[in-house]
Amino acid sequence: MNKLSALKIYKGLLDFAWYGFILFFTFLLIQNVYSLFAQGELSNLVAMKFPVELELPRFDLNKLGDSYTFITKAPANVLLELSNIKLSTLTNPFILLSLFSTLIGFGLALYQLSLLRALLKDVIEKRIFITENVKRLRLIGIVELIYIPVGACLYLLFTYFFANQPILDQSLTYAPNYWELFSSLPHALEYLIFAGIFSFGLQLKQEQDLTI
Repeated sequence: MNKLSALKIYKGLLDFAWYGFILFFTFLLIQNVYSLFAQGELSNLVAMKFPVELELPRFDLNKLGDSYTFITKAPANVLLELSNIKLSTLTNPFILLSLFSTLIGFGLALYQLSLLRALLKDVIEKRIFITENVKRLRLIGIVELIYIPVGACLYLLFTYFFANQPILDQSLTYAPNYWELFSSLPHALEYLIFAGIFSFGLQLKQEQDLTI
């Protein structure tokens, strides 16, 4: 398999991810619109998971039955899954922020995929060291960096809502892991480094064209 064939396979995988992403989101949207009108709730969401600490002294264990013995020396760490939203709570700021953060994630992921698809298309057509590819790689790296401050702001907002919104059980304390936000940092540096390499390659190409 030559290198061009391998690039075409990668391009095909990116196209599959791109169209699959769009089809999945469209199907999810149709499902939720139907659920909203038929059942009065959004019940087909991509479940959002919130890491929380459960304060056992304030939590009613009786509703869990008499068959369990709970032994703990610290607040229990659990995941709170937001998968059903009643129509009556749809305008709650916490719910709106949750939906908005999901849309942001979808939007940024699609934007990055579109940039990668355009980049590979140019590379396959042997237009490698061009200004557009440098910009695309730089933009992908910047988006990866944006995840960090945006994620931190969302964590702070969710912490506020968990503490102040009556829609949630007051025995729950939002406990996000801020360190996980930095998982996008290595990817950002990789794309920015490749952007620098492509920029250097573009400069050499322009100098070579001038000498011909």
